Amino acid sequence: MQQIVLRLIDGDQHSDTFSFLAGQYLEIVHPNGTGIPLSIASSPQRLPEIHLHYQSTPGLDAAALLDELLLTGSRFSIRGPLGKVFAAGDDDGRLLLVCGGTGAAQALAIISDRHLCRSTAQVTLLDFGETDESLYYRDELDALKAPWLEAIYVADPTRSQENAGMRWLTDHAADYHDQRVLICGAPAFVYAAVDSLVAGGMPEEQLESDVFAYAPRDDASAADR
Repeated sequence: MQQIVLRLIDGDQHSDTFSFLAGQYLEIVHPNGTGIPLSIASSPQRLPEIHLHYQSTPGLDAAALLDELLLTGSRFSIRGPLGKVFAAGDDDGRLLLVCGGTGAAQALAIISDRHLCRSTAQVTLLDFGETDESLYYRDELDALKAPWLEAIYVADPTRSQENAGMRWLTDHAADYHDQRVLICGAPAFVYAAVDSLVAGGMPEEQLESDVFAYAPRDDASAADR
């Protein structure tokens, strides 16, 4: 996992105009015009710095283009903010955040924003990883020592509904019927989490994810972002 830090420079076209809400994402625009979507991992309170998390995936055209930019140091522009799944730091609503892979960046932005805004509303994080090492920002969250944050980490490489995290969602879905549930990650992960929560009795309309907009379930061509 790579952590990319962008800094908007005074006088740049974005420095005075770019703003976002925690949970949104942006696109890095390659010189050839291709937009490469990346979740913002930092709070809006950190502007003009923007933190992004990125995992290079062999075989993906967008990953190859971003690898090229990182290797050559070429100039690029950004586009955004994008995404309708967000949670402002001063929002006092309770949240269940379910994340896997680079979806952790979206969850981290929301948690960081609440911390910087001194929110005390309860947040439960369920973070999926294949190994303990893949739960890469655990130390950062533990360092917050936030009494309002319950972080649950599940390391299990099983890619089915028998995954320990997926079973946790089914077993505990009823505990979160009165709060927002945000699912952060690639399409296959998000829809597996949806199935687990619905199996536990949670109404599907209660669930939120940007995946529902850019990779609808009935789109057979939907691919992991």
